[in-house]
Amino acid sequence: MVYPQSERNEQANYESLRHFAGRYLSGKKGVLFVPDNAKELTGAASRLGWNPDPSVPGFWPHNANCEREVRAIKELARPTHVAAGFHRKLWPLSVDFTAKGH
Repeated sequence: MVYPQSERNEQANYESLRHFAGRYLSGKKGVLFVPDNAKELTGAASRLGWNPDPSVPGFWPHNANCEREVRAIKELARPTHVAAGFHRKLWPLSVDFTAKGH
Protein backbone atom coordinates (compact mmCIF):
# COMPACT_ATOMS: atom_id res chain seq x y z
CA MET A 1 0.00 0.00 0.00
CA VAL A 2 1.13 3.53 -0.68
CA TYR A 3 0.53 6.49 1.59
CA PRO A 4 1.96 9.59 -0.11
CA GLN A 5 2.52 12.46 2.32
CA SER A 6 2.16 16.14 1.50
CA GLU A 7 3.90 16.92 4.80
CA ARG A 8 6.65 15.07 6.59
CA ASN A 9 5.44 15.10 10.15
CA GLU A 10 4.69 12.63 12.89
CA GLN A 11 0.91 13.13 12.84
CA ALA A 12 0.57 12.37 9.10
CA ASN A 13 2.73 9.25 9.47
CA TYR A 14 0.84 8.16 12.58
CA GLU A 15 -2.48 8.33 10.73
CA SER A 16 -1.09 6.45 7.71
CA LEU A 17 0.52 3.72 9.81
CA ARG A 18 -2.62 3.34 11.87
CA HIS A 19 -4.73 2.95 8.74
CA PHE A 20 -2.25 0.48 7.23
CA ALA A 21 -2.10 -1.60 10.42
CA GLY A 22 -5.84 -1.69 10.94
CA ARG A 23 -7.46 -2.65 14.22
CA TYR A 24 -5.33 -5.73 14.69
CA LEU A 25 -1.93 -4.00 14.95
CA SER A 26 -2.86 -0.46 15.99
CA GLY A 27 -1.89 -0.10 19.62
CA LYS A 28 -0.65 -3.68 19.86
CA LYS A 29 2.52 -3.96 21.95
CA GLY A 30 5.54 -5.88 20.69
CA VAL A 31 5.21 -4.95 17.01
CA LEU A 32 8.67 -4.48 15.48
CA PHE A 33 8.71 -1.62 12.95
CA VAL A 34 11.79 -1.17 10.74
CA PRO A 35 11.81 2.38 9.28
CA ASP A 36 14.73 4.55 8.32
CA ASN A 37 15.98 7.02 10.96
CA ALA A 38 13.34 9.68 10.23
CA LYS A 39 12.04 11.08 13.52
CA GLU A 40 8.53 11.43 12.10
CA LEU A 41 8.43 7.65 11.46
CA THR A 42 10.02 6.49 14.70
CA GLY A 43 7.82 8.91 16.67
CA ALA A 44 4.66 7.68 14.93
CA ALA A 45 5.61 4.06 15.63
CA SER A 46 6.23 4.85 19.29
CA ARG A 47 2.80 6.52 19.53
CA LEU A 48 1.27 3.29 18.22
CA GLY A 49 3.07 1.35 20.93
CA TRP A 50 5.39 -0.28 18.41
CA ASN A 51 9.13 -0.84 18.79
CA PRO A 52 10.92 1.21 16.13
CA ASP A 53 14.16 -0.48 15.02
CA PRO A 54 15.71 1.86 12.41
CA SER A 55 17.55 0.13 9.59
CA VAL A 56 21.29 0.56 9.17
CA PRO A 57 22.63 1.21 5.66
CA GLY A 58 24.46 -1.80 4.27
CA PHE A 59 22.84 -4.33 6.61
CA TRP A 60 19.61 -6.25 6.21
CA PRO A 61 16.89 -5.09 6.37
CA HIS A 62 18.02 -1.99 4.56
CA ASN A 63 15.44 0.15 2.85
CA ALA A 64 17.25 0.38 -0.53
CA ASN A 65 14.65 -1.82 -2.25
CA CYS A 66 11.80 0.22 -0.82
CA GLU A 67 13.48 3.48 -1.86
CA ARG A 68 13.84 2.15 -5.41
CA GLU A 69 10.14 1.29 -5.54
CA VAL A 70 9.25 4.78 -4.29
CA ARG A 71 11.47 6.31 -6.96
CA ALA A 72 9.85 4.16 -9.67
CA ILE A 73 6.36 5.29 -8.61
CA LYS A 74 7.46 8.94 -8.71
CA GLU A 75 9.01 8.43 -12.16
CA LEU A 76 5.75 6.93 -13.42
CA ALA A 77 3.56 9.65 -11.89
CA ARG A 78 5.59 12.71 -12.90
CA PRO A 79 4.97 12.76 -16.71
CA THR A 80 1.19 12.46 -16.34
CA HIS A 81 1.05 15.00 -13.52
CA VAL A 82 3.08 17.57 -15.50
CA ALA A 83 1.29 16.88 -18.81
CA ALA A 84 -2.08 17.40 -17.12
CA GLY A 85 -0.92 20.76 -15.80
CA PHE A 86 -1.85 19.89 -12.22
CA HIS A 87 -0.80 22.17 -9.37
CA ARG A 88 2.06 20.84 -7.25
CA LYS A 89 -0.22 20.54 -4.23
CA LEU A 90 -2.02 17.72 -6.09
CA TRP A 91 1.20 15.69 -6.27
CA PRO A 92 0.21 13.29 -3.43
CA LEU A 93 -3.01 12.48 -5.30
CA SER A 94 -1.10 11.80 -8.54
CA VAL A 95 1.31 9.48 -6.75
CA ASP A 96 -1.51 7.69 -4.96
CA PHE A 97 -3.40 7.25 -8.23
CA THR A 98 -0.30 5.88 -10.00
CA ALA A 99 0.69 3.54 -7.18
CA LYS A 100 -2.73 1.95 -6.92
CA GLY A 101 -2.91 1.30 -10.66
CA HIS A 102 -6.12 3.18 -11.36
